[in-house]
Amino acid sequence: MDKKHIVIIDDDARVLNYLKQGLGSLGDGYHLSVANSANDALSICEATAPDLVLSDLRMPDMDGLELIKLLKAMHPKVKLIMMTAYGTDEVQKKASELGVYRFMTKPFRIDNLLSIIHGALNEKNSIAVGSNGVLIIPDACLIACQEVLSRLRAELRPELALMGDMAGHVVTHVGTTMGLDLNSIVALVAGNFSTTSELDRIFDRARFADAADEDTDDKPMYITYQEGRNYDCYSANVSSTLFFTVIFNRQDAKNKAGMVWLHMRRTFRELQQIILEYITDDTNILENTEETVTDDFNKMFAEELEKDVQ
Repeated sequence: MDKKHIVIIDDDARVLNYLKQGLGSLGDGYHLSVANSANDALSICEATAPDLVLSDLRMPDMDGLELIKLLKAMHPKVKLIMMTAYGTDEVQKKASELGVYRFMTKPFRIDNLLSIIHGALNEKNSIAVGSNGVLIIPDACLIACQEVLSRLRAELRPELALMGDMAGHVVTHVGTTMGLDLNSIVALVAGNFSTTSELDRIFDRARFADAADEDTDDKPMYITYQEGRNYDCYSANVSSTLFFTVIFNRQDAKNKAGMVWLHMRRTFRELQQIILEYITDDTNILENTEETVTDDFNKMFAEELEKDVQ
């Protein structure tokens, strides 16, 4: 079997070494090449076609976006991941137009990067769980989820809509990052879900302590809401492993909570349907049911939902 060729480009020797060591855990099926300049990277890619290029944005000899143009002209099918500590919405837009697979803001977690690389180079069209426990999500599934999140953002106008997993990894996001640390946000939201789930188990044990015949195996949907001084954050889990979050700027937000939950309920169903299409028989990540979610949503904000619809 031919090895996948990955080229890593960064003018910072420390970062380059860190990435090389981190990506070394990908295994024997991958060959890593490193370059500390765009010109060196072009020479490497001319000699051996890459399957994936991981490039910094700011480099002294050539801008990362210009490098991407040259690489795409040289190898149209190459997957490109751009990383930077100075990302702006405009730069992300230009990168997307050039066909960049993912745009990553430094600092990021190496296991998150490994998951993205697996997804980019995964030839199977199904969700899998990597050896490190990180979900490997194929490109088609990510694109479909991004379209759903983009539609949600167009309807509700949040600053940011993102999907993450319960291990604290950013799966995908749309909208402005507002300079926020997305990895920290996802890790904290995942922690909230873990706490809520454990509380639910404690409550169930107390409720059914003397009722052995009660069914306590239902997998409910958990929804969280954080109202802050500057931002409001709504989150809902799509499965036992995945969740999505929308973040509103309080100065601009005009949506009532009930209307937000109406749209999130629909988004849940759409995301769950997409995930169902990509789950293999031996990948057990979907434990919620639409009926459970519908019941939970109807119970919460019931009066406000009715007022917002009228």
